Amino acid sequence: MARACGSAQPKAAGPSSSAGSPGLARALHGAAGGFPQAPTPAAALRALDRTHYTRLNARYRPAHTWARLLLRGGGVTDLLTDHGTTADGLLLAMPALWEAVVRRLGTETAGPQGGHAVPGGSGAGITIRGDLGNASAFRPDLLLSLPRLPGHDTAHRTLLPVDAKYKRYDRHGVSAADVHQLLTYSSGYASADAPTAVIVHPQPGSHARRTLQVRGPRGLLGTIHVLGVDTRTTPEQASAWMGSVLR
Repeated sequence: MARACGSAQPKAAGPSSSAGSPGLARALHGAAGGFPQAPTPAAALRALDRTHYTRLNARYRPAHTWARLLLRGGGVTDLLTDHGTTADGLLLAMPALWEAVVRRLGTETAGPQGGHAVPGGSGAGITIRGDLGNASAFRPDLLLSLPRLPGHDTAHRTLLPVDAKYKRYDRHGVSAADVHQLLTYSSGYASADAPTAVIVHPQPGSHARRTLQVRGPRGLLGTIHVLGVDTRTTPEQASAWMGSVLR
């Protein structure tokens, strides 16, 4: 099976390889000279497909997997083939996608209540100064401007920070880091008399809501609403439900 690895090494060091530096490419070229090669890449692949692993040769499996990946073009060829198995994730940037979903849901929720989403580029974010390097600023994923009295679009408004969390908060409690983050948002944006923030997470099968009250020795520090949005429902139904619990 050394022939299979030897056949894969020229592909790893070639012009279209993913070698991160010229030095690494030279090292790959040098190592390739110490390995025999199969007559053709197809012959090397046939040898790999015939391999059976035992306790004696199991340590070679990672190297053979690497060789097989390179010899077959460097990627998966049967990604969309149904093999009868299921997976809990996709090859997508799901946290970023969920943030976009929550921004849209929140914007559509605020409209009927006389509110609107505050553009991310307007106004000052929460800034940190005095540390090493430049000052930094951060904002919640969504900031809603809502009337203080439901159903009345008056000049008296309040800001509600909303953060999207692509986490299974239907299965475990909110992490301390996320509690600290949302408390910072509520302190920086929401009204001082009712510091409130919202976490929105996916929850397949049903909507859910719970409320965290964070207290210190001097009383209430803030309230965090944790909303689980049913990912199996329609956007219209999800928006209507969010509106009912945030009203």
